[in-house]
Amino acid sequence: MTIAVGHDLDRADRRRRIWAIFGSSSGNLVEWYDFYAYAFTALYFAPSFFPSGDQTTQLLQTAAVFAIGFLMRPIGGYVFGFIADKYGRKNSMMISVLMMCAGSLAIAVLPTYATIGTAAPVLLLLARMRRVCRSAVNMAPARPI
Repeated sequence: MTIAVGHDLDRADRRRRIWAIFGSSSGNLVEWYDFYAYAFTALYFAPSFFPSGDQTTQLLQTAAVFAIGFLMRPIGGYVFGFIADKYGRKNSMMISVLMMCAGSLAIAVLPTYATIGTAAPVLLLLARMRRVCRSAVNMAPARPI
């Protein structure tokens, strides 16, 4: 009888781990899709957010905004790791998902350089930083202890 109970616990534990791996992998897929989508579409939106003139300069500025994401990932992991430890993993995950959505929405509705001038690239940078900072934590809250 003890063996059967141990076997059931192993199956339940295995199922829980598989779902945790699936959840973490899904979050990781969404995070890297964001990086891919930004890099892929940078050629098209660079003229909208940066001053007209040299196309190479526009692309380099867009690449700098892309690169800031790699700086913000560990910062977001640290901040949201603290939130997960203090307030729970579920709360940390929900906050991070909502903030990722808000960052994506902010990028989608930003006015162009022609509309608001130099504020457009600054707002793009801030929205990207907020978006990537939150997306860096998608694996930590879903990972089992």
